[in-house]
Amino acid sequence: MDSEIPPALLAAHPELVAVGEALRQLGEGHPVTATCVKCGKTLVAESVDATGALVIRCPDSHTFFRAKRSVQAPIHADAIEYALGNPNGLSRGRLVLSLQRSGAFSVEYVWRKEVHQRWEGVLVEDAFTRILATVGRTGFPNVPPLAKLVPGTQVAEIGVQAGGEWKRASFAETNTRFEGFTSMVSAVIGRVDPELAYSDPRTASLVASVKRVEA
Repeated sequence: MDSEIPPALLAAHPELVAVGEALRQLGEGHPVTATCVKCGKTLVAESVDATGALVIRCPDSHTFFRAKRSVQAPIHADAIEYALGNPNGLSRGRLVLSLQRSGAFSVEYVWRKEVHQRWEGVLVEDAFTRILATVGRTGFPNVPPLAKLVPGTQVAEIGVQAGGEWKRASFAETNTRFEGFTSMVSAVIGRVDPELAYSDPRTASLVASVKRVEA
């Protein structure tokens, strides 16, 4: 895993144990609470925009570690949106999942004039944080532009709202960079209606409650 520090490096620099803990916390979508072993101050995680790297450091410069580029600084968000498909598609319509930090969520599915469905529900505790962590691991919002699509591949859209401002990006539904994110949102949608997305029945549900409402 990118959040792991090689054992040999830890043996030579024991102070990096706290850095490893900070990286684990970021990977799980939690704020950094790990502290510097020399001064006891909470470590700071910062993105280096020019390189896309992530730096973990002590405020007093006792510790400094540059993480791999695939490890991302935490994303802060009030809402997440995932959309897939075309409302006028030949066989499938457009699906939109909206998630709120409060835990509230909605799923809306529209296909031509024949189908317009909507559900509202509540996520289990910490589900929003876990989903947001998967967004961070995609590198969002620094997402490469769409390449030429294989025929039949749908384009998905992701949106993150923070401080009233939305940032959005598009990606092919088959893009492995987004596997973790699409797996999590599919787990929510699949519990709402298995016809809309696959949700592995062996995994714990992310949905606490849901109901169908008038569209």
